[in-house]
Amino acid sequence: MIRASALLGPFDTAEVRRLLAPVRPEEVDIRLLPRSLQRVVPRWVAAVTTPWAVYVRPQALTSGDEAIARLVVHELVHWRQWRTLGVVGFLRRYVGDYLRGRMRGLDHRSAYLEIGLEREATEAARRV
Repeated sequence: MIRASALLGPFDTAEVRRLLAPVRPEEVDIRLLPRSLQRVVPRWVAAVTTPWAVYVRPQALTSGDEAIARLVVHELVHWRQWRTLGVVGFLRRYVGDYLRGRMRGLDHRSAYLEIGLEREATEAARRV
């Protein structure tokens, strides 16, 4: 287990802190994605955020400092979303957006990328 702030390194700037507020990266645990979950989570998903921790594929932590920082920011935005919306609110929006995308005929990955909460996290990560 490692704190998110350690993985942000030199990318832990005032702008990043503003993007993540009120989340404090030094208080969020990053854990390795257990092998049991690695088997069921699609390979293109580098990390999964839950209300209690962020789980990252071990391979994602070898991709270079900037890529790791972007991944951490993306996941910390999800952390903030869990905290702001609560479990029911988060799941309602996340799953609802995904299902609406599927009903519009999008494939799994396209529907995932259209989830509003994912777009918000992706946009924040781009700003790193």
